[in-house]
This record gives sequence, structure tokens and C-alpha cells, in this order.
Amino acid sequence: MNQNIKSVIDVNLMDYTTFDGQQQTIETPINPDPIYSLTDAEKNILNNLAIAYSLFSQLPDHGPTETIDFTAAMNTLQYIIGYRVARRIDPKIWA
Repeated sequence: MNQNIKSVIDVNLMDYTTFDGQQQTIETPINPDPIYSLTDAEKNILNNLAIAYSLFSQLPDHGPTETIDFTAAMNTLQYIIGYRVARRIDPKIWA
């Protein structure tokens, strides 16, 4: 069955090294349907979050947990954007 799917769906292949030094390849489907992608606004938000994190990391005099707290907040915002994509794909599950 997987062979049939691969013949219909194009994939990106990404090679990476695992923590124990083994080479692995990940197949990521390329799906042209915009429901499976970030909107331009969502991409813009994520890009601005990256800029905000970079600017924050350059601030002097961080308190003992500021970086951890800021990173956790950034991750929450990224998850929210990810949930938007998931909700578009399957709104019954991600309502």
C-alpha cells in the first residue's frame, strides 16, 4: 500500500544524523493543497516570533528563569499556529 501512495504523492527526502550517529532519511510528502500549509499571515507571525526571540536573547541582565520562561511562551505561540493548520486539516479532531 505504501508503494501506491508514494507513486501518487511526491516527497522531499531529508537526510539527518541521529543522536547516536546513525544516518537516517525522512520522507516528507509534498502536498500542493494549501489546507496543509501555513498561510502567509501565519508564516509572517512565525518569522516575527523568530525576530522577537533573537532580540530578546540580545538583552542584557537576564533573570535566572527569564530565558526559560520566554522560550516556553514562544513554544506555546508556535504550537497555537500549528494547531491552526491541524484544525484546517481535521476540524472534527482539532476543534
